[in-house]
Amino acid sequence: MAKSARILDLIYALRETDRSEGFFRPIVEAKNLTWHFEISEFDKLGLLVNHIEIKAHKASSLPPEKQFELLTNKITYLEEFALIEYDRTNAALLLRSRVPQRLGNSVSYYEIVLKGGNQLSFGRYEFDQAIGRRRMLPANLAIQTFGRLLDDFESLFSHRRNAHAPTNSGSD
Repeated sequence: MAKSARILDLIYALRETDRSEGFFRPIVEAKNLTWHFEISEFDKLGLLVNHIEIKAHKASSLPPEKQFELLTNKITYLEEFALIEYDRTNAALLLRSRVPQRLGNSVSYYEIVLKGGNQLSFGRYEFDQAIGRRRMLPANLAIQTFGRLLDDFESLFSHRRNAHAPTNSGSD
């Protein structure tokens, strides 16, 4: 939680003058990770997060299937995720909310894209069935949820395989 606390401190140190084109876009460098954020608003209770991108300088030792398994087991507090697409050639996985929210002609959902074992992007979207288009929605996250999400995302890239543990086990 120390790294997520550092990121939260940096975000909460932002001033209105740091806003560009309506968004705060801090970039945070960590030991092995570069974090890119697009944040609409934040206050003492939480944040409206449009997008999070993470790039690890070193790829995870975990195969994409195991990264997917870890994510789906860890972030159930946000929503359950389902694998929508797996491009084995590019080692890219697309995950979306298992049960999206429906309101009229719109469907909203969280989306996570894992690429190459060293990249992750996270966002919330709304698909308008009437016009056949989707748009980004801010994810309304409490501070604790945001910090936990950061820690869980980071764990994907800092996770090391245990040499004596089976690689196809159902838990980590």
